[in-house]
Amino acid sequence: MGFIRNYALKTAIKKALLEVSDPVEKIWEETPGISSFGEAFMVLARHSPYISDDLVTDTWEGTFMGVISTTAQSYLPSSPLINSQKELATLVALVTEWVSVKGGSPANVYREFS
Repeated sequence: MGFIRNYALKTAIKKALLEVSDPVEKIWEETPGISSFGEAFMVLARHSPYISDDLVTDTWEGTFMGVISTTAQSYLPSSPLINSQKELATLVALVTEWVSVKGGSPANVYREFS
């Protein structure tokens, strides 16, 4: 993976993480009874017309991975988001780190690949 491609990939993923997380944070702050980022994210995932029902899984972490992947792909319209194992590893590493910080289980991200 070349330097420019690596930079573009990481930028697309990080931009997707921020774009998806901002409305989730608002839901979390403004909705009584929601006690976690994951719970707020699933409210968004189940009610947003922009998130396909095909992306919703049993865990918020798995759903989050799918939504981030789809959103990041929209920033790289001229090529597939993932072209190699190294690029997949980059995506998974960034998403699992974000999930951990938000109180989720990285194992649930990995479960989506098995």
